[in-house]
Amino acid sequence: IRFERSSFFMMTTDKRGLKARISLDKLGLNDHYKGQIRLGKAENIFSYIFKSGKPVLINDHKGLQWRNFISAEVEAIISDGSICFAPVNIGGNIIGIVVGQHFERLKKISEDDFQQFCFLIEHLNMCLLMITQR
Repeated sequence: IRFERSSFFMMTTDKRGLKARISLDKLGLNDHYKGQIRLGKAENIFSYIFKSGKPVLINDHKGLQWRNFISAEVEAIISDGSICFAPVNIGGNIIGIVVGQHFERLKKISEDDFQQFCFLIEHLNMCLLMITQR
């Protein structure tokens, strides 16, 4: 899977938001993106993922099903492109979210690419659990 940007958003120390700890471009190089998102009372796609624990694929963030989840902060992150999210957890406790995205409006994330993305993050979660149980 070759996303234009892949980021790991991790919970901030005050537990009020998420901050991109590392972001890589399509060549695997650090792109120095340090986006932040608040997890407040108003629901957004990041807070939804934290509550549901489910991965999400959004190829059209202006679609009706996403209306209540796309805040101005989230829209700034998505831009005009497509994006997918998967929770990173250790033993059921979500510690962050991995995000893969394309910036071009016409470049969609296929269902196959989304399934591969989810598979990779599931294995990451399994490895994190194994490491913490030592």
